[in-house]
Order: sequence, then structure tokens, then C-alpha cells
Amino acid sequence: MEQQRVVRPRGGTLRRLAAALDLSPVERQELLRVGRQGPVLAQDLRLQILGPLSVLVDGAPVELRSERQRTLLGLLALSPGVPVRGDALVDAIWGAQPPRTIVELVRTQVSRLRQRIQPKGTASSVLIATGGGYELRVNDDQLDILAFGRLVEYARRECAAGRLEAAIGFYQQALGLWRGEPLADLPGLHMHAARAALVRQLETVLLEYADVAARVGRYEQLLTPLHRFVAANPLHESAHARLMTVLAGVGQRAVALELFETLRRRLADELGVDPGAEVQITHQGILRGDSLWSTPCVGPVAAVGAGMP
Repeated sequence: MEQQRVVRPRGGTLRRLAAALDLSPVERQELLRVGRQGPVLAQDLRLQILGPLSVLVDGAPVELRSERQRTLLGLLALSPGVPVRGDALVDAIWGAQPPRTIVELVRTQVSRLRQRIQPKGTASSVLIATGGGYELRVNDDQLDILAFGRLVEYARRECAAGRLEAAIGFYQQALGLWRGEPLADLPGLHMHAARAALVRQLETVLLEYADVAARVGRYEQLLTPLHRFVAANPLHESAHARLMTVLAGVGQRAVALELFETLRRRLADELGVDPGAEVQITHQGILRGDSLWSTPCVGPVAAVGAGMP
């Protein structure tokens, strides 16, 4: 396989390889999944919405110049495998006062979009009409939020089994798919509920990753992502609490305490409130020199990136 003489190894070969590498059940599952797929075909579709919308068809980037087509695709990609009603598409693309020919306009936009993103040589369409709406049918190798959800699921399962290093690896792969604000180039979707849910999922996963990485003492690798997140979310108390602990963990106790004071002043000035219990407990623990990180791994949760409202 290393010499690329084996295109698609047999299941038995992959299982023996997994045993020789002492892979965990989750890592073994991923190895078998990738092995069954064989090489990535050029004639395929790749959609990315964890950042600006990006479309790759048959190995080449596709530029959708129509704002309406891009918004249409972005909205469908936010809920892959779930029919999106026609009136929801109309509201997102044309607003509260659509033209009288809106039904035909929607059909035209969908037809043109389908022609642009449909890979050559594929029998089934990735964009299908359903009862009263449309649905984007893709797998987790074609759409980044589905890959993100699979990797997060793996990370959580590894964490629950006590394999923290393996969990950290999957969390890092998942967070590595994020290129910026979801659909940052589509202002018409910035207030959409599905996009807001996706942003909340990123917050949750980042904090989960911080909890797991810190439990094994990987404070240094948490500094950059937590600093970046706190800068973008200056009132997010849970993120501040974790960054305070990370700073204390790398010997920057004074910086951690100053971060608390900055947050306290900001909350008082902007919201008229004091920091919540989580931040207060973290602050007191740093003052006492306590070991602060004892957050358990998360329990069973719904899959990330699937069936969002």
C-alpha cells in the first residue's frame, strides 16, 4: 500500500493492519471506511461552508457568480439530506416581497445550480426536488460539515472510552476544517437559524477540545485557538474561564488574573452584571493555585452537522 500498488485493500488486510498498529475501535472504523472508498475520484463534488462558500467539481473550482445561486446552495448545504421548503428558499433569497413569477424563478435557479455542481458521469443528482422543496444529497466526503460531524463523533467516543490522545487527534482534525465564519461571504444567511446553530456547535466543540487537551497537559497548543476565540467573543464566559486556566497552566498566572479583570469590567460596563459561577470559581482556583481541570468528557449527543433546523 505504501508504494500505491494496492488501489483498494481488502477488508481482512485492513483489519490486520489495524491490529498491528494497535488502533482503537474508532480509529479502526475510520481506517476501514477510508479503505473501502479507495482513491478519491477527480469526478466528484466537494462543498465547503465552514468559511466562505467553496465549490469543487470534477477536481476544478467552480465560481458561482450569481448571488442567488450561491445563497441557494449555502442554505441547502446547511441542512444536508433534509428537504428545505420552497417558501424558506424564497424568504432567504428574495425576502418578503418576491416577484409574482417566483415559482418559476426558483425552478430556474435550481436547474442552473444543478448544472453547475453536478459531477460528470454520475447517474444520481445531488440536488433533487422533494414535495414542496429541494434537498442536497451528499456524503461526508463531499461536504465539510458532515466530515466535521463524523470527526467530532469519533472524538467524543474516544474520550468517553478514556483514550484522550486519540480524542485530541480527532478534535484537531474536525476543528482544522474550519476556515472562518460559516458562509462568511453570504450576508443573506448570516442571521439564519441553521447558520447560528452551526456557530454554536463550533463553540461547543472548541470548548470540548480544550477540556480534553488540558486534562493531559497540552496547554501550549490551546493558547492560540482560545485567544482567537475570546477575541472574537469578548463576553463568552466559558471560553474566558478555559483561557484563564490555560494561561495559569503555562505559568502566566498574572496574565490569567488580568484576563479575569478585563472580563469583569467588560461585563459590568456592557451588561451590568458580574462574572458567573464558572469564571468566579476559576479565578479563585488560580488565586489558590489549585489544579482546575477536571471536566469529564461529554456524554452521548446528537450528531454534529446533520439535521440542523
